[in-house]
Amino acid sequence: MNLFADVKASKALWMIVLASAVIVHLSYINNGFTWLEHGDIEQERAILPLTDLNKAFEQPFGETGFYRPLVTILHSLDAALYSDWAPGFHLTNVLLFVLTVMAVAVFASAFFGISQVDGLLAAFIFAIHPLTWLPVGSISHRPELLVVAFSCLAVFFYIRMRETVEMKFFLGFIVSFALALFSKETAVFWVPALLLAYELFGFDNKDSNQQSRNRATRRARINAAFGVVLLLSGYTALRMAAVPEIWHASALRLTPGQAFFTRLHALGVRLQEIFLPLVPSLSDATVIQSSLSFSGTLVLGAGLAGVVLAVRANRNTILIRVLIFLAIALAPALNLIALPRFSSPHYSFFATIAMGVIVARIINVSAKLPMLWQNVLRSGVVVWCAISAVMTFMHGGRFSDDRALFAAEVAADPRFLEGQAYLGDAYFQSGEMQRAATSYRAALYVSPNVIAYVDRSSVMINLAGVEMKQGHTLDAENLLIAVSGNVSESEQRLVDYNLALLANQRGDYARVVDLLQKHDADWQRAEPLMMLARALRYLERMPEALQTLERALPFLDAQQQAKARALIQNSQ
Repeated sequence: MNLFADVKASKALWMIVLASAVIVHLSYINNGFTWLEHGDIEQERAILPLTDLNKAFEQPFGETGFYRPLVTILHSLDAALYSDWAPGFHLTNVLLFVLTVMAVAVFASAFFGISQVDGLLAAFIFAIHPLTWLPVGSISHRPELLVVAFSCLAVFFYIRMRETVEMKFFLGFIVSFALALFSKETAVFWVPALLLAYELFGFDNKDSNQQSRNRATRRARINAAFGVVLLLSGYTALRMAAVPEIWHASALRLTPGQAFFTRLHALGVRLQEIFLPLVPSLSDATVIQSSLSFSGTLVLGAGLAGVVLAVRANRNTILIRVLIFLAIALAPALNLIALPRFSSPHYSFFATIAMGVIVARIINVSAKLPMLWQNVLRSGVVVWCAISAVMTFMHGGRFSDDRALFAAEVAADPRFLEGQAYLGDAYFQSGEMQRAATSYRAALYVSPNVIAYVDRSSVMINLAGVEMKQGHTLDAENLLIAVSGNVSESEQRLVDYNLALLANQRGDYARVVDLLQKHDADWQRAEPLMMLARALRYLERMPEALQTLERALPFLDAQQQAKARALIQNSQ
């Protein structure tokens, strides 16, 4: 059974599009772990043993307030296949992007009512667009690839089910929607909104009167509606069981004017990224706007023009479909429901499909123009594609490490606090303590008129580590005490371990025991267990010291194990 049997574009055209997606992103494969991947993958916060993959549906994603079991499962499969070999994870991202490009091709043809060839052209533009560099290059942005791919497939299958009333398309719709939901929360809005737009704005590519009289079609639509309700109910129940907190991020405190104009400005930046053939800035630093900025003015003007067109023009034209799609695809970027980062280039990723449809439309329209204008428009498209492909390919190597990824970004925008934090980590790991301290302090700087995300607690913990390395024990202790009790469980273990190190240096062994025994069952490395055993021995609590030493044995090398066993035997 071939669910894509109605896609009759030539195999050669398909191969060109998919090969382009791979070739332009070949430079993305031979890279390391960067950014959030240190926690999600290297520290295995979002990785499970293959025997426990079902637990992905029972717990939050990593140590976040998000629910993304499909991402956890794919990370776990990659870890089982590649261990800690980062290029393997990057290869999976490129393959997932190829799946996304295929989904975009069939979605564009069905939703926008364009030919299959034009759908493939739209997918080609999507495949080489510089906005792909972050979702493809960053393993931690894999949810974006998955939610776009499965949202596109869900809408495609729904439209085919509506036209053919075949059960295979209904099943494809339900499965794709479920996978989109399990990839990223945005699917809760995107898929229903696109389906409603298709129905309410009469996007049906067949005669609407005939369709309305078709009982089988109406029944299929009712079944789909029930399927959506049941699926969303089941998803909500699973999510609430795994993540009792409804939403993790907190809304910003802005005046109504600031909230309106700052969102317009951020949306203007996202729109520019869609139409320009340039790799976007990673910086999420957004200056709070109290009045219309240039980009905000453009957005407001474009929005008003879109409303006028929607009222006066035929609502079933491709232009209206593109405008409605852009409104839906970019709606999450408005941050009406608070997101951790107020602004980010991956918020434009889904909306990039609109650029592909516009290019396909330009080429079609140019065929009816005089030869001079044909050449001008088509030459412009070729130049745009060439710049996009080169820019996308050239920036793939930036994901080799955190320094390569963030150094240029921080130099261009020092207000990029998260970039400062990860650059500080890179300096710390290379032993450049003074540079690390400078970056960490810059990451903690709060500008009153700039919105920028950073995990302040994590930065303070890392800065405390730098202060300890530099011998500034009092400064380190003050930083650790300031964050204690306000961090995740794994971070609290790190805070207490570092506080125990400081207490051990002072000879305060009772405090060492108090700090380390709180996590007694969670230590999975030798250092805290050995420190705890020594502190217990100094306090003359030998039975407990010996038990702790025995627990440390599996984490010691052969020589250390021999010494520890000899000490245990002599003590007994």
